[in-house]
Amino acid sequence: MCTGAEAVRDVYERTVLERRQDLVFLQNGIVRTMLPPGAPSVTSSVIYFSVLERGGPAKGGGCTFVHGRFAPFLTKLLQAGGVECKEVPRLHIIEALAAEKLLWASCMWMVCHAHEGINVGQVHDTPSCQKTLRELVAELLPIAARSLSLADGEGDT
Repeated sequence: MCTGAEAVRDVYERTVLERRQDLVFLQNGIVRTMLPPGAPSVTSSVIYFSVLERGGPAKGGGCTFVHGRFAPFLTKLLQAGGVECKEVPRLHIIEALAAEKLLWASCMWMVCHAHEGINVGQVHDTPSCQKTLRELVAELLPIAARSLSLADGEGDT
């Protein structure tokens, strides 16, 4: 079984060279880190919705963000499906949003575990757990941004 990063790279590498800039990744993660160095920009997203069953409606969880060549099209498509969605003008912004979402998800599970295995809903319902989660993400986000060279817009397109 391959990781998400391996799957993204595999899709990219199996795509004919002249169509790689047409790829649209509707997922969570920082796509640039999963592609070969020097790869052309693709359309990527930070999703904040879920579909709980096949054919079911999209359930919003906040605003979804999209960046890249096909961002206007994807934004309109998601909005037509009832998903709040905004186009992001710069690569470093979408990557910073993705890093923040990945940190929230990772830190959420740490907070759940640290509080004797409470669930995500209980973290959201407990002010002290919410505070711990916010503080943990705030502490780690600058480190993630430096690690990914997000603060200065490096690699921006």
